[in-house]
Parts: sequence; C-alpha cells; structure tokens
Amino acid sequence: MKKLALGIGIVMILAFLVLPASAGSTTPGKATGGGKAVWPNGADTYAFTVQKDADQNVKGEATFQLRTEGVTEVKGDIQCAFFWTPPNAWADLSGTITHASDPDWIGKAFLFSVRDNGQGKDAPPDQVSRVMTSDTANPATWCLPGWVTTLAELKGNIQVTPVL
Repeated sequence: MKKLALGIGIVMILAFLVLPASAGSTTPGKATGGGKAVWPNGADTYAFTVQKDADQNVKGEATFQLRTEGVTEVKGDIQCAFFWTPPNAWADLSGTITHASDPDWIGKAFLFSVRDNGQGKDAPPDQVSRVMTSDTANPATWCLPGWVTTLAELKGNIQVTPVL
C-alpha cells in the first residue's frame, strides 16, 4: 500500500511539473513592452510587441540596442511565442534578425524572455533576459522554455496577457 501511495505521489508531482509547460506551449496571448535593462557590462534597450492566436499564428517584432554586444541597432520578426499559463505572466520569444547595425547579425535567430510582475507603484519591476542569438537554431521553435535563466530589472513596462 505504501508503494502504491508513493507511486501515485510521484506521478502527481511529475504531472504538476510537466502540465504547465505543455499547457503554456499552445496558450495564445499578447505581450508588449519596452525599456532599458542594466547588466554588469552595460545597458541594453528593448521594445517589442507580439500576438499569438488560438490557431498558433504568431506575429510580432522586436527592436534592441544591444550595447553590451557592441551592436547599436537590431530589429527582428518574432516567429515563436511561448506564453506561460497563469499565475505566471511570462513569455519566451524568438525570431529572426532582419536588420542590424552589424551585417553579420542579419539572419541569426534570437531569443529572449520577458516577465510582467504587475502594474502600479507597488508592483516589483518587470524583468527581461539578455538577448541570445544563434546561427543554427530554428527561430520558429526556439522559444520553448528553459533556455533563459538570468533576468534583469527593466526600467520600463511589460504587459504579458495569456488568453485562456
């Protein structure tokens, strides 16, 4: 009997850990925002808007000034949006760089995460991750959770609205 109870407990824990990610992967939603994030080696500026409908169509764009990378202007189309299910107001976003002050960046995949920590003067600051890039990642699927672990406070505002 104890083994059965232990087995059921383990299955329930695993289901709890897996369900939010699988449910969030198909969750439609909208995310918008912008501001400046300060990192130990400098500050980067972010601006983005993205929407994902119930049919999983994603449309969005992002603009960055990545001073920490020595690239003053980066623009890209967002092709993948992973909205975490409530109570989390997070989104993982990826796409393809279409314009950059450094031509070597054009065509690379990019990934970043945003976290909406609420609105109003009593809410903690919203957060963003560094923008990661790849020559080989598929921007249409790279937004799956787990890639981004470090977030910085954003001097600005983010709104993430999953639609359930």
